[in-house]
Amino acid sequence: MNSVKNGKYTIGKLALEANVNVETVRYYQRRKLLRVPPRPDGMGFRQYNTEDLTRIRFIQNARDLGFSLNDVQEFLNLQDSDEYGDTDARSLANRKMEIVRQKINTLEQIQDGLEQIANGEITNGHRARVFQEAVLQA
Repeated sequence: MNSVKNGKYTIGKLALEANVNVETVRYYQRRKLLRVPPRPDGMGFRQYNTEDLTRIRFIQNARDLGFSLNDVQEFLNLQDSDEYGDTDARSLANRKMEIVRQKINTLEQIQDGLEQIANGEITNGHRARVFQEAVLQA
């Protein structure tokens, strides 16, 4: 946006650029997912930067992929801290991969059920029940 000077954003402009609302930015700050920048000279508007924008976009993309804010916090902690080692990163990645595999398996079962319904392989009396079971498993 042209209204952003030198990669500095007010909270409103940051929210607009990240396609979230201001309250979402504040919520991420309360959850310690996003820093609270100091006010310049103790006065005026807080100034956010492109790293803050990138971080919000990362959080939003991770949420869109099905990760919880707690999951996102773990990833960000690994990124931000020297306390976490390679073993921690691998352990976290392995845990998340197993969750993703389980979700894929469930979605494939739902897809199979829906394909059976769509192809007419299931009689009328069973279609609603198959669909309900597929959705309940999700």
